[in-house]
Amino acid sequence: MKPLKIQRQYVAAQNHFDKKEYHDVLGILNKLLDVHKDPRHYALLGATLLKLKMKTEAAQAFQIAGEMESPHKLKYTREAMRLHFSNNDDINVLRLGARNLKEAIADPDMAVLMSGALMRQELDGAEAFRNTLAKSDEPTHRQLAAGSIRLQDRSDEEHQSILESFEKDAEDRI
Repeated sequence: MKPLKIQRQYVAAQNHFDKKEYHDVLGILNKLLDVHKDPRHYALLGATLLKLKMKTEAAQAFQIAGEMESPHKLKYTREAMRLHFSNNDDINVLRLGARNLKEAIADPDMAVLMSGALMRQELDGAEAFRNTLAKSDEPTHRQLAAGSIRLQDRSDEEHQSILESFEKDAEDRI
């Protein structure tokens, strides 16, 4: 398929998506992915599968999109991690986060997924994300940061981290 035809087909798939004609989107993407592997195509596939309540498959599509070179690589990876986490697939959350560890430590949305997966699996390592979560504007991130500190084992520095996390909003509860 020529690049212009590929672009037209992709736009047609987006239009069907906007009209909630998800099976038509899948038909077009099926043909497109046979001839041209593009992260946008996989992202649209992921969004379509999500609309069809196929979260596991949607996570896989976003994961493939995130593995390809794209300006939206991190966005696609974050969405794959979010879907894997909601499916209780902590192994894939941790695998994707490990591949993008620098970004996962710095990004509050990825940090909360990594920290949550580590804590759910009772694994060490959640403390690597604590500072990012403690500084987040999102109250649930700050709560998770505080919750990742074992109360009986906390140091003075960790105690201070808890206090600082909740100074932003007096309504926050530990």
